[in-house]
This record gives sequence, structure tokens and C-alpha cells, in this order.
Amino acid sequence: MYPCVDDMVDPQAKRQRDSCGSRVLRRLASRRQLTRVVSVLVVVLGLYQALLGPYIGRFKFRRQLSPPALEVAQAATTAVDATGVNALLAVLQRRETRRHLIIHVQYGLGNRLRALASAMSVAAARHMPMLVVWARDAHCNCSFSELFDAPTAARFALLDAPTGPWEAELWAAVQADEASFEAHSYMREDGCGPSGADRAYLGTEDPAQHLFVR
Repeated sequence: MYPCVDDMVDPQAKRQRDSCGSRVLRRLASRRQLTRVVSVLVVVLGLYQALLGPYIGRFKFRRQLSPPALEVAQAATTAVDATGVNALLAVLQRRETRRHLIIHVQYGLGNRLRALASAMSVAAARHMPMLVVWARDAHCNCSFSELFDAPTAARFALLDAPTGPWEAELWAAVQADEASFEAHSYMREDGCGPSGADRAYLGTEDPAQHLFVR
């Protein structure tokens, strides 16, 4: 095969065309590589979002939720009657006990979970440990451990006991001790509601008082 006449007349033009063609090929190759890299990154980010994203979000939330004081968790575990509740109150009333957010969830499972989620959000934002009061009654006659796994229950102190007079005694004792507790109720039977004044406890920062909400 013989070379073109133009190439024989002007070899420099041939070299320029060859150089230009090689540059075009290199650009196309670099674009293909870039496309491959972008495709791989899109796949990796998709897998991360689908497989690891939810778990990393949970770990982040768990780091924000402060663990309860050991003595509070132990006293809450044994508080299954009025005597145990009084012992728990004595631990909470100690000056050296860290300030806790105490949430007394009531009525059906949906109401309880909504109140629990709200309390966890406030506790995580304020870096406060939590104490959950879970009374088993006709509205939700099952223990917390029957619904949730052990790691979930270990994130806060838990008072899980059958309903009884101790609930009213606990609420009365908390209301009477204004030095240790700031008590707020959203229960209609207590004559309270979600008014502006009732939400004011979210803005207080008293390290000597526990927040008790029901």
C-alpha cells in the first residue's frame, strides 16, 4: 500500500495529523476512564446509603443520648412497688446524682412511643440521661423488654412494673419536691394541657432539678 501523495509532498503535515489524532484518542480514553470512575463512585455511594447509612445514623444518635447513672438504673430495675419507687426517689434526690429527664409514658402503645421518641430527642439535644417509667396496664399490658431488644432498653434507665398506687404516689412525691424535680403533665386528668407555660420547661437549665414529664 502506497502513501498518499500529500504525505509524500509534506511529511510535516502527516506528523501533525498523526499528533492530532493521538491527542484525540488520549482525550477519548481519559473521558472513558472518568466515566468509569464516576460510575463506580455512584454505585459505592448507593450501596453506602442503602446498607450502611441507616446504621451509622443510629450510632450517631446513640452517641448523643447520654447513658443513665448506674445507681439510677439499678434502683429503677428493682422499683416494682411503692417501696422500690421510694428507694428510686431517694437516689434521684441525692445532690450528687446527675440530672435526668424522666418520662412517664401512658395509655396505648402509639401514645407511649410518641412520648418516648419526643423525650429521646430532647434528652439527646441536651445531653441528658433518661429514665423511662413504663407501667403495664389495660391499655398496654406488656413489658418494655417484650417489645424491644436489650440494646434499646440499655440506652436509658427503665422502671417497668405493673400498674398500681405507686404511679399516683410517684407523681405526688415529684410535685411535692420542687427542689429536686420540675414536674410537667400533659394528662387531661391532671387538668393540664400543651399550653405555652407547660412547654416552658424546655427552656430551663437548672442542674439541680430533674425534668419529670408525663
